[in-house]
Amino acid sequence: LWDRRGSFLAHVPPPESIDAQGTTRREAWSWSSEKSEFTISLASRASYTFPVLLDPTFELEAWEDVSKPQDIDGQAVAFDAARQNLVVFGGASSMNMPSGTWLWDGTWKKPALATQPTRRTYAAMAYDEVHGKVLLYGGANAFSRSLGDTWTWDGQGWKEETPSVSPEPRTGANLAFDRKRGK
Repeated sequence: LWDRRGSFLAHVPPPESIDAQGTTRREAWSWSSEKSEFTISLASRASYTFPVLLDPTFELEAWEDVSKPQDIDGQAVAFDAARQNLVVFGGASSMNMPSGTWLWDGTWKKPALATQPTRRTYAAMAYDEVHGKVLLYGGANAFSRSLGDTWTWDGQGWKEETPSVSPEPRTGANLAFDRKRGK
């Protein structure tokens, strides 16, 4: 985590939740240095037995229950600092693997897009401060096959990128912008 001046605050691994039944799930989270605010999206609220414990433990002033657009798990989440909203892509429910981009700026919006990444779960996503875009990489398709494509979100739409060098296809990876090196 960094504050709005770029000073390092703390390293926080992705949280896991453990509900009252002992079920453990990996959760999606995002940090806005501008707002000094965490957003943690519980994978599937309907399937939890409350109370829910998050690990690592977060000491928070207040929780606000905000329903997400669909009851999904494995979505990619990043805060888009240029447009001051949260970008959520992909995920799956027990019934299907919906495709789609959702934006959160206090209310949920689903933009109508001509092009976007294929349906996937557990993709990696982060905001690129140098280019002012959200970067999405990899994930798994409906057949659990790891993907190795790269996409960028500019606030208007998705564009598939073709970098000259790219990691092997992978699922469940993490991305983070290195402010010190600018990449």
